[in-house]
Amino acid sequence: MIPLRLPKIEKTVKIPVIGNVHMVASNITIYNINVLSSYVKPGDSGVVIVASGATCNLSMNWSYKYSTWVLVPIQISDKGSASVQVFSNRKMKDCSGLLFRMVDAFDEKIGSAVENAITKKLKEGILKLD
Repeated sequence: MIPLRLPKIEKTVKIPVIGNVHMVASNITIYNINVLSSYVKPGDSGVVIVASGATCNLSMNWSYKYSTWVLVPIQISDKGSASVQVFSNRKMKDCSGLLFRMVDAFDEKIGSAVENAITKKLKEGILKLD
């Protein structure tokens, strides 16, 4: 199941003073997921796996761009790559302020992509058991 590759994520967020910032995270790869505790319970359409105290190590390419005015319109952009450790309580180790804002902005989308990818991998594994 690991490494787990996630699809590209794009989002525009409003940051005070700066304005609207368009952010992209691509080539997202999760190398390790640790779960402090978990349990399984019945759900509406199957089994639900509940995990808490999770951490993961991931790498990604990132970019952002925004426009501002300083006498004339200026477009500001940057891009790079990062490796971060993400904790389930949204704290990140070795993460700069802007990168923290990016991962935080993508939190829901990354969580959803991880959930979908794990579900897909579990289904593939179950089919192999048949």
